[in-house]
Amino acid sequence: MPRWEVCRIETRYDDGFLGFGRACHYLAVLETPRGAYVIDRSDDVTRTAGEENELKRRNVYSKLVGRLLAGGWEPLQADDSGQVIVFRRLVP
Repeated sequence: MPRWEVCRIETRYDDGFLGFGRACHYLAVLETPRGAYVIDRSDDVTRTAGEENELKRRNVYSKLVGRLLAGGWEPLQADDSGQVIVFRRLVP
């Protein structure tokens, strides 16, 4: 019977100095019986309002997803907005 690894994309927020420069980044977290491990990380995206920042956030997210797909991960679950948040791949 095939065994699968599962990873999730999580959003993390950094407040910066005194709350200025608040940024976010995305982590690809591998879930194992021994715990969770970060297997990839996106670039930081400054959290400001505006369409330009939203486009940058989507671009950074897409690059992370692209790296996961290139590594043999396949989409398993999406969130309400349609972004893939859970991936799986066969255990070698």
